[in-house]
Amino acid sequence: MAPEPGTYVYDPERGEVGEYVAREVDRAGPCARIRPVGGGQEWVADLAGLRPATACERLRAVLGAANAGRRWGR
Repeated sequence: MAPEPGTYVYDPERGEVGEYVAREVDRAGPCARIRPVGGGQEWVADLAGLRPATACERLRAVLGAANAGRRWGR
């Protein structure tokens, strides 16, 4: 079952937290489009490998994106 759009998920293949955008189906089967926290290039992840991000992972991702924005003047 796919998460709700906007849910923060952890992708173990990338070792990153992102925002779930949508479910897709390609030749390999069901996959998910994930948007980086704070914006950037979306990536495609294995839907079966995703899990909800923990509170600590969500906080780390949000703070990391905010700090990156300050460094680059966003």
